[in-house]
Amino acid sequence: MMLSTSNVVDISEERNEQNICETMVHEYLEELNNIIEQYQNEFDRKKNYLIDYTDDMEKASHNDTSIIDPMVNEKVRQQQ
Repeated sequence: MMLSTSNVVDISEERNEQNICETMVHEYLEELNNIIEQYQNEFDRKKNYLIDYTDDMEKASHNDTSIIDPMVNEKVRQQQ
């Protein structure tokens, strides 16, 4: 069975379209992964901040409640 020139061109175009689509999907997935990584980093940063903040507050409440206000102000300044 011989393939006509038009059939060969059709097959070639289909492969090219598939490659283009695969590349587009791959690029989109990379973008999504980057966005997810950014959100994960932001989440980790905030989580760690809150863990430290909670630990500091707990220590302060056991030691001296008069130091809580300065600690809160310092944490707010650090966050900004």
